[in-house]
Amino acid sequence: MLLFRKSLKAVLLLAVLSICANTWAQNEPIYYRIGWHGDNKDYTDTPRTLEFVRWINPAQKLYENSGDYLNPDNQSDVFGDGGGRMYNKYENGEYKRDSLGNILSFLGINNSIQFESTNCAFYVDTAYVNRGTGLIKPQYMLAVDTHLPNDANSEYVIGRYLYNSAMYAKDVRSSEGRTNFNKVQPIDQTKTRNPNGEAYYEVTGRWDRLAFAWAIHKGDSLYVLKGAGLEPVYNGVDDDSRQLWLTLSREYGVEGKSVDFNKLISENIVPGSEYQETYYRSPSDSETRTYYDFKPATALSPGKTIGLQAIIALDDNTHKDWVFSFRFNKSIDPYEIVAHFVIETETTDRNTQFGDFICPGFGGFIQYQNNVPVITRCDERELMADFDRLAFIAIPTDVRPVSNKSVTSNAVNKAIVIGGTGNITILNAANKKVIISDILGRTLANTRASTDNISIVAPSGIIIVAIEGEKATKVIVK
Repeated sequence: MLLFRKSLKAVLLLAVLSICANTWAQNEPIYYRIGWHGDNKDYTDTPRTLEFVRWINPAQKLYENSGDYLNPDNQSDVFGDGGGRMYNKYENGEYKRDSLGNILSFLGINNSIQFESTNCAFYVDTAYVNRGTGLIKPQYMLAVDTHLPNDANSEYVIGRYLYNSAMYAKDVRSSEGRTNFNKVQPIDQTKTRNPNGEAYYEVTGRWDRLAFAWAIHKGDSLYVLKGAGLEPVYNGVDDDSRQLWLTLSREYGVEGKSVDFNKLISENIVPGSEYQETYYRSPSDSETRTYYDFKPATALSPGKTIGLQAIIALDDNTHKDWVFSFRFNKSIDPYEIVAHFVIETETTDRNTQFGDFICPGFGGFIQYQNNVPVITRCDERELMADFDRLAFIAIPTDVRPVSNKSVTSNAVNKAIVIGGTGNITILNAANKKVIISDILGRTLANTRASTDNISIVAPSGIIIVAIEGEKATKVIVK
């Protein structure tokens, strides 16, 4: 009876704490809880599809950039996010892959006015939201190419999930071994470097990028996949995730019906690799967990084309490379019509035992550097001083969130107009008629493009460029 009373008291205490946390989180919110703050409130925590738009430049949106590549002249950057100048993923008719089998795919910034055909939608999946400290700091996952095998009633989602690639780029290890990184074996990047010898996962050897990898979200776990079967239908269509699910169900379950996750785990464990380590939710909250090493992508069981890289636990609010939180500026009202926030991707020192995981005094955030989204690490004072430049807003969209592998051909065939200093550059318009006018309608030039890369002198101001077969485009000439 005494044990029952103590258990009852513990349950009641947890209930009270949860109610208090929920009330405080909504009245004095620090982080954006989707569906509860800003516009389009429905007071639910269901996954949804959103676009992330830069606060200081609404034309710039985050997107998955697997379509980026260098032009044949190796000079121009087709998609304008700087990616083409740093890496060439398309080589000898094939896209380069990481050591897990994923097509190299990174987070980019797209100019939605200049490249309107780019898909900038993300499936925003819940990781740790409506319980415990998740009421204060909700954690989300961002994905594209998602597939729910049984539609809305599915127990799991398969897709290409975004992750913080810092540990993969540098093979980071803490003094406590793998504990701080949730048991993810590092991806071998020795073969994924650009002609300058720089890792694709870094910008100018300093800034860590964010990349995408195939994974399955089921319950409180994210199963990170690997193997030659990760890209079964790489032809620019949007059914890659469904084809991957069919392969998984054939190899580890009932084809087209179900995946046996126990089989997926057991058949990929390296025999004799079991070990235990202390897992910390905080300095005073820990438990012993069992972990395993998984078979390399090149040594899967016979008949298997897909294996398991890691299982990421999502049942608390500690740092994980696969989750993101949306932090408000202390000086703004999160209940305004458009709530803007920075995207937090790291807690202090990425440490699950001693690092501050709510409002870290020193953390990692997504910033815009050299035209590329990267991870900046700074203290709270620096973050708030530079808040607007790092901030985004979330806009609901009905567009299906798919990767941009098929955008390449569309962009190459579409004329591109770039305003410069004293001139205008026009790409992909060979043999087309070009008319350039000022804002008053006065014709400044009337010519025919001789090549796919021409430059025309123009006065400063807003200039209108009409290209044969294309919509007129407005650009600013400095």
